[in-house]
Amino acid sequence: TGPDIVVLEVDRDGTVQTRTVLERPGVDRGVMIVEPRTWGYLLTGTLGGSRSAPGDFAVLWLAH
Repeated sequence: TGPDIVVLEVDRDGTVQTRTVLERPGVDRGVMIVEPRTWGYLLTGTLGGSRSAPGDFAVLWLAH
């Protein structure tokens, strides 16, 4: 097992509004997150990697 991806939604003052943990066996890495105008977030990265293997490429939609 390794680190998980933790996605925090914060307000303008830096107060955490939501906290989502994305976990899968192995090392997960979030690379980029974007917020389309009207719905949720898109997160790209890899899930389930290890020191010898990069894991699976992932594009995740996080609804809010």
